[in-house]
Amino acid sequence: MKQKTLFKKITFIASLLFSAILFVTRLNLFQQKKDTNVEVQSLKRWKGLWIADKGDILLEISDQSNIYINNQPLALNLQGILQNELVFQDHYGYSMNLTKKSDHTLLLFDEAEGKEYSFSRIAK
Repeated sequence: MKQKTLFKKITFIASLLFSAILFVTRLNLFQQKKDTNVEVQSLKRWKGLWIADKGDILLEISDQSNIYINNQPLALNLQGILQNELVFQDHYGYSMNLTKKSDHTLLLFDEAEGKEYSFSRIAK
C-alpha cells in the first residue's frame, strides 16, 4: 500500500515538473517572437537611403536591418536597439553605432576607424 502511495506521489510530482517545463518553454518562445516583432517595428523608422554631408558615402538601411555603404553590404550583427541608436558589431568585434538626430539626419560612428560621419536622408 505504501508503495502505491509513493508511486502516485512521484507520478504527480513528475507530471507537475513536466507541465512546468512545457509552460516555461512556451513562454520563452512567445517572448522571443514578441521581441522580434518589436525589433522589426523599431527598424522601420531607420530604413532608407542616406547620404553623407560630404556627398562621398551612400548609406542604405534595409527592412531586414542590413547595412550597405556605397551599395556594398557590410557584415554586421545587430547588437541592440535603443530609442535613438542602433548598435552593430563587425566580425572583428568593433562597433558601428547609428544615432538618429532627427527623422532626416543621423550620425554613424565607426569604432574601427575612430570616425564619425553625418548623414541626411534622401529616400525612405
